[in-house]
Amino acid sequence: MTTILLIEDDIVAARLVQKVLMKSGYILHHASTGLEGLALAHELQPDLVLVDLGLPDLDGKVVALQMSHFLSARSSMIVAFTAETGAKAKRLALAYGCQDFISKPIDTRAFPELIAQLVATVDNNRVHP
Repeated sequence: MTTILLIEDDIVAARLVQKVLMKSGYILHHASTGLEGLALAHELQPDLVLVDLGLPDLDGKVVALQMSHFLSARSSMIVAFTAETGAKAKRLALAYGCQDFISKPIDTRAFPELIAQLVATVDNNRVHP
């Protein structure tokens, strides 16, 4: 079963993501701060990490960069999950170790399929190193 770590300080957004993804059969863990997210990422080694770039304690880009050093790109994917939009925000997220970028607010109908595509990418990387 796929394990997803959501690092998000907005409780309303976190609950929405949790509701949508758990309904789709994913195991979801939530951290509301960057430090908590880093600790959970070390412990869980999740398949997918959704990290908000605007966290209260650490910049989300720094969190992503730190995770990219200990999460294998073959077994985990780090995705920026943010209200920031535009090409510059996406380039920054990719430069800091994110492999993809999702803008908030989410479309609850399309979001599960998007997550399924990201998870499939991780699964394919495991099979074909």
